[in-house]
Amino acid sequence: MGHSSRGTENLLGAHQCRNAALALAAAQSFLESPIDTAAVHDALGAVHLDGRAEVLRTAEPVIIVDGAHNHAGARALRGTLDEYFPTPRRAFW
Repeated sequence: MGHSSRGTENLLGAHQCRNAALALAAAQSFLESPIDTAAVHDALGAVHLDGRAEVLRTAEPVIIVDGAHNHAGARALRGTLDEYFPTPRRAFW
């Protein structure tokens, strides 16, 4: 899917951006050196998390699957849906 101004489109949600930033900081700390920005963009562009705000269909009705299994995951999913798919009408199964 690629990159957007909000991060990578294949990692939807502010929580995924925070997770990626934390992983990058940990890697740079471990390596004791910065990681090339282009390498970071390439790596994040290649990441795909099945079942995490995964868009299966972009045509109406949009179909998204997410394996949120606890309160924090459900909150993160709600925030992602509100940010990327704002609509007053949603159906959940």
